[in-house]
Amino acid sequence: MTNADLSFLKLSGRGNAYRVQEVINSHLSHSGKMMRPKIIEIFGLIFNLEKEKQYLIARSAELIHTASLIHDDVVDEADTRRGELTLHKKTTNSRAVLAGDFLLARVISELVSAGEYEILRTISEALEDIVEGEFLQDQLKIKGTNSKEELIEVSRKKTGALLAWCCSSVAQVAGAQENIVKKCHLFGEKIGVAFQMIDDNLDFSSVSGKDKHKDLQDGLINFTTLNLLKRYPELYYVVHQMRGSQFSDGPWSSQQIEEAQNDTKEEVDFILNEAKVLFAEITMSSNTENILEITQEVFNFIDQIKERTK
Repeated sequence: MTNADLSFLKLSGRGNAYRVQEVINSHLSHSGKMMRPKIIEIFGLIFNLEKEKQYLIARSAELIHTASLIHDDVVDEADTRRGELTLHKKTTNSRAVLAGDFLLARVISELVSAGEYEILRTISEALEDIVEGEFLQDQLKIKGTNSKEELIEVSRKKTGALLAWCCSSVAQVAGAQENIVKKCHLFGEKIGVAFQMIDDNLDFSSVSGKDKHKDLQDGLINFTTLNLLKRYPELYYVVHQMRGSQFSDGPWSSQQIEEAQNDTKEEVDFILNEAKVLFAEITMSSNTENILEITQEVFNFIDQIKERTK
């Protein structure tokens, strides 16, 4: 389950008369960071979950993640993602939406076939959270002003929900106690929120490979912009006037942006330290022999989230 081997995501079976699977498989060849399978593999070691079930959970998570990105790109009218044409640009809007729907249907089918009805229920709840997160974000774009609490709620649902499911579903299938399953869920949420905060920092980067200033051009005041306005309230009016418009440079200096990014990183530090404490509590219930090595691997993984540049 690595970037070097994406074959575990490929769709097969039930025929391909209408080329749906062919189109999706071609798109899946450009899969991204594979963060969810990595987390699932780590939690699988902690709870001694057999590889076959790890595989099922990881595949479900990645297919749902891919479906959500396909749908997001249609809604956002995005031309590219990670330097590649988005699916609706390769085909059409309607085919891209249908392809996303097909992936969701395949996840349901595979979880039912495996008899994993409980995690099918919880992944349905995660999907509800993802949709609610998208709705809330859309409302914030319309409203124009938002609080940090609202942005955290968007991140908790839109980004954190699926990561939370990845962690908690492993514990759940492995038969962990309910309080441990809840801690796994909370751990994943915190990782998701921190990941989104760093993503907001990268929105101001010219070397991340992402579209610079995309959030503000889409009308959203993100974490880093909010920190910028908190430090420099004199920018409030002009920044809000820029919302929803295309621009190359803003009224801020590189130093001002760096200060706002550092503020965001400090908040990320706090959240990720909370995640480390949770992880330590989770591993106390594990009887895995190499738990110290696993913990160090997770802590390194957590630190890489803060330091990522793309």
